[in-house]
Amino acid sequence: MPVAVLTALKISPVVAAYCLAALLLQLPMQAKAMETPTPAQYEQAMGLDERYAALVDHEPAEPIWVDAQQFLYRRKLVRPGHSPAIEYRLVDAESGSSRLAFDHARLAAALTQAGTSAVDASGLWLRQLTLQQQQLRFQFNKLGW
Repeated sequence: MPVAVLTALKISPVVAAYCLAALLLQLPMQAKAMETPTPAQYEQAMGLDERYAALVDHEPAEPIWVDAQQFLYRRKLVRPGHSPAIEYRLVDAESGSSRLAFDHARLAAALTQAGTSAVDASGLWLRQLTLQQQQLRFQFNKLGW
């Protein structure tokens, strides 16, 4: 720093030199902090989702738009000691209201009766979910319904 700037800021050259030395000593530490993570570190980070997923309550999935005003989405509900329950919600975007998209217990009973095996209403994992004109379509256990 020029002496005029140091004088205007009322900083002694000794203090300025000390601060500059401290900054220069930090550079190797910052360079080390910016190293590329190892494959093992990436693997460890990927496992964090599985490790803590059961602790995240009401985690929403991507919304599926039914029409211009309504969408449905899946969310996980924490159940201590059990895997998270799955709930499907229908939301009216204009009013902000939210309700169950369908009767989960009734659908699980119908799937069980159809012979797909015993289906737990709190564990319905539906894929390719659509709702059109009050008709629910989805895939469950690789079968289209």
